[in-house]
Amino acid sequence: MTKGMHIDWYIFDECVLRDMDMSERNLNGAHFIKVDARGTFFIKSQLQEADFSGADLRNTYFVEANLRKANFEGADLRGAIFTRADLHGARFEGCMTDEQTTWYDAEFGDCEEEEDVQERITDDIERIDFMDVYVFDEEEVQEFQEV
Repeated sequence: MTKGMHIDWYIFDECVLRDMDMSERNLNGAHFIKVDARGTFFIKSQLQEADFSGADLRNTYFVEANLRKANFEGADLRGAIFTRADLHGARFEGCMTDEQTTWYDAEFGDCEEEEDVQERITDDIERIDFMDVYVFDEEEVQEFQEV
């Protein structure tokens, strides 16, 4: 599939989409029910109202993806990465996460299961070993970037 391709409301139910690059695609309202999309890239993809219920999304990348009102009910999100993803109104009831699931700078807003997701994130953070972690302040980061 070509990047930038419009395939809104497409039905991928029960397909195997493992290790695919679905980046920069318009997939609004698409159905990914019970798909195997392990290791798939959805970078900068439009996925508003997409349905991922029951999907295997382990180690999947949702970087800068628009996932407003997406449905992740019962999905396996272990190791999934949601970096700068827009998750306003998304549903996560019964999904699986682990310590590798990343929510870096993701926006949740008015998720229907926001408290559940926040609780999972808190649980994930509690499992992180911070023994060898160094925290940078903004000035140190800027100095590092200039080098």
